[in-house]
Amino acid sequence: MRNRIFFAAAAATGIGLLATGCTAGNDDVVVVSPNAPLASTLTVDWTVDGTKDPSTCRLSGANVIEISVEDRAGNEVGAFQQTCEAFATSITLNAGSYAAYAVMLDVNGQTRTTEIAISPFTLRGNDELVIPIEFPADSFF
Repeated sequence: MRNRIFFAAAAATGIGLLATGCTAGNDDVVVVSPNAPLASTLTVDWTVDGTKDPSTCRLSGANVIEISVEDRAGNEVGAFQQTCEAFATSITLNAGSYAAYAVMLDVNGQTRTTEIAISPFTLRGNDELVIPIEFPADSFF
């Protein structure tokens, strides 16, 4: 059995890769990138007029929640949607600092509420942050 150790450096990107493998008639190689970003989970947990009653979504005309996430520089990372009646959704993000806002949309994608700001937050990587938000009755139009 021969042991092989390969070192490769990606000089153009400054990323170092270490790949090691032990072969016994095959050439299996495991690649590890120490600079890969660690993913985290942001869970947004919402209520409509103080409740998680699905009828409040139907009565308000809200079909989905749309959560827009921005990085520290104000660039949109993504807009994520979930049905109103789910009352929670999880979003996978890389470690970093973010801000977000949420609105309810009707079945035609039209805004049904004012924006609910989600205070700036930081994800350290490989963690979960749960943020509760409320859509009060007066946020609907």
